[in-house]
Amino acid sequence: MMIKAGFTYCGEHASSDTSNEFRIPCPNDPNHSVDKRHLEAHLSKCNGRLPEEVYVSRNVNLTVPEAETDELSQPDPTDFVKVLNIVEAEYARIKDDISVEHETNEFVEGSDVAKPKHRRQISSIVGQMSKSGLLSDKSGLAVMELGVGRGQLAYFMANAAPKADFILLDYSGVKHKADGKISADTKVTRIRCPVEHVDVTKIEPLHAATSISFTCKHFCGSATDYGINLINRALNAKLPVAGFALAPCCHHRIEPRQYTGFKYLKSLGIDTNEFIVMRQMATWATCGERPNMTSPMESNDDGDDFKLWSYVKKRDIGRKCKALIETGRLKHLQQLGFNVRLLEYVDVDVSPENLMIVGVRI
Repeated sequence: MMIKAGFTYCGEHASSDTSNEFRIPCPNDPNHSVDKRHLEAHLSKCNGRLPEEVYVSRNVNLTVPEAETDELSQPDPTDFVKVLNIVEAEYARIKDDISVEHETNEFVEGSDVAKPKHRRQISSIVGQMSKSGLLSDKSGLAVMELGVGRGQLAYFMANAAPKADFILLDYSGVKHKADGKISADTKVTRIRCPVEHVDVTKIEPLHAATSISFTCKHFCGSATDYGINLINRALNAKLPVAGFALAPCCHHRIEPRQYTGFKYLKSLGIDTNEFIVMRQMATWATCGERPNMTSPMESNDDGDDFKLWSYVKKRDIGRKCKALIETGRLKHLQQLGFNVRLLEYVDVDVSPENLMIVGVRI
C-alpha cells in the first residue's frame, strides 16, 4: 500500500502512527487495521470474524483465560549462558529417549500431488499413524486434522483410510485445496475457525465416532498448545480419543502463558524470562547459514558472548531447545493418560522442523 504525501505510514499501518486519529487494529484480528469511523461495517464482513456456529466458543482452548504477549526485547547475554547450561545438561539426559522413525507410505511416495519435501513428511506422518493404530480403513474412525491448510495430508490420509470420517480445521479459507480431490464416498467436514475458539465437544461427527485420532503438520507456535487443550477437552467429555500424531513448528511464536509444558521446564529452572530466551535460541535451528553470520575464524564458541558463537553451535543449540520444548508437551500429555513418545519423523535435511509427538491412549 502506498504512503500518502505528508504521512509516515501507509493506510494499513497508520494505527502505528502516534498522530493517527482514526486507524485502529481490527478487534477481530490485530494483524490488520480499520478506520474506526467504519468499524461496524467492517466487522460485519471482516475475514477475521468468528463464524456463527454451535462449536465456536471464544478462547475455549487457551491454557490461561486471556492470551497475553510476553516479550523481552533486550535479554542480558548472561541469560543465554544460563539457559544454554540448562539445555545442554537436560538434553544429554533425554537425547536417547528421542527415537528416529522415518516411516513411509507407498501411495504418498509415488504421488505428485505435493512437492517432494512435503511428500516425504506426509509419507512419514501417514506411515506413523498407521503403525500406531491411529489411521485404518474402518468405519467409525474419525480423524481430526488441526491446521489443515491446503489439505495435502488430509488427501493422503483419506486415500489410506477411505472409510474413515475426516474433520479438517483451519483458521482461514485456502484456494486449490487438495482435499477437494478426496473421493465423494469419504465423509469430509471442513471447519473454518482458529483452533483456540473451537469447542470440540460440539462437533457432531465426533459424537458418532467409535475412535478419534488427532493430527497436525507444522502447527505453528501456541496453536499446538491450543490443540493439546482441545484434545484434553475431548477426553473430559468422554469422547473416544485413541491418540494423536502432532508435528509442531515455529517454537519462537509460543506465548509462555499458553505453553502446556511449563511444569517440566520450571523443574529445570526455566521460568518465563528464561523461556523467552529459550524460544529465541530455538530459532537458531531453522535460520540457516547466511553471509553476514560470524565466520568460523571470528567465532568464539567457548566464550560467553552468544553473538560470537558459530553458526554450527547455534544450530545445534536451537535443535536441543526444540527438543526440550517438545519434551515439556510430552510430559503434559503423559499426565492426561497417553503413552507418548517424541521422535524425529524425517531427516533434518528434509525439514529442520522434524520433531513429532505421538501418543496412544492407555
